[in-house]
Amino acid sequence: MNKTYERIKLFTTWPGMKQEIEDYIQKCEICQKNKITQHKVKMPLQITTTHNVVWKKCCMDIVGPLTVTTESHKYILTFQDELSKYTIAVPISQQDAETIARIFVEEIVLKLGFPQVILT
Repeated sequence: MNKTYERIKLFTTWPGMKQEIEDYIQKCEICQKNKITQHKVKMPLQITTTHNVVWKKCCMDIVGPLTVTTESHKYILTFQDELSKYTIAVPISQQDAETIARIFVEEIVLKLGFPQVILT
């Protein structure tokens, strides 16, 4: 309604013009069907499990298999702190438990310490 009023006002004006345009648009079936409504929908807040301390809960995952590199790496071991989003990605050649455990200790524990919770 406001856009129509502003556009018509550029060319002409008369007493009661705004109300007359408003009434016309409210009764016009085509106008009502084509009207753009922009209802802002707010999503409800959700309780998250994200801790408020860095390095308390971390996520670990394996990406791959990927194209084999010149060093024979075929996978990537990813490790991310849930709060700070600090991420470590380590290329690995195989995804067996021994390799994962060794990389976890060498690249994560010895450099940054143990996280309290690990999500895999």
